[in-house]
Amino acid sequence: RHAILSMLCLFASAQGRDSILVWHDEFDVPGQPDPMRWTWDEGGSGMGNEEAQFYTRNRPANARVEDGQLVITARREDTLTCWYGPCKFTSARLVTRGIASWLYGRVDVRAKLPRGTGTWPAIWMLAERSPYGSWPASGEIDIMEAVGHEPGKVFANVHTKAYNHVDGTSEGAATAVADPVANWHVYSLEWGPDSL
Repeated sequence: RHAILSMLCLFASAQGRDSILVWHDEFDVPGQPDPMRWTWDEGGSGMGNEEAQFYTRNRPANARVEDGQLVITARREDTLTCWYGPCKFTSARLVTRGIASWLYGRVDVRAKLPRGTGTWPAIWMLAERSPYGSWPASGEIDIMEAVGHEPGKVFANVHTKAYNHVDGTSEGAATAVADPVANWHVYSLEWGPDSL
């Protein structure tokens, strides 16, 4: 199962002025994702959602740049130990934590999503630090989240201590998308001081 990104851009705008590009990755250098732009979450502890996969670091079988695209692949295998015993799956989780962070702006991500009942691809933002406590107290903004058992839908969600899926109180919206597996789509977020 592959999730593929071909572009990730962040624009910032001062009030009343045009947006300017402040960060981007066009995935134009084959091999490992650019370490000046990305780092890796590694582990198999369930990562907050009792996830079945182990997130690997620097493993091309799970994340690589090829043909101008970042390809993230979930693989079936029994090679590592997870929170529940031998891992049945591996995947990758790339983040900009410790490298780059932003407050407000527009984010555009061009992506194709994986197909499959157990998949849960997401493009999200977390706080650089956790001033109000661990997840979800310091917040999460899902630019795009999809669940494999609802093909053709994507979700935009906000998770906080008061509103989160663990408590069944998530705030967000579902949108029908024309085959997000076969077709490229640009998922965007416009984030300001008082609106998303």
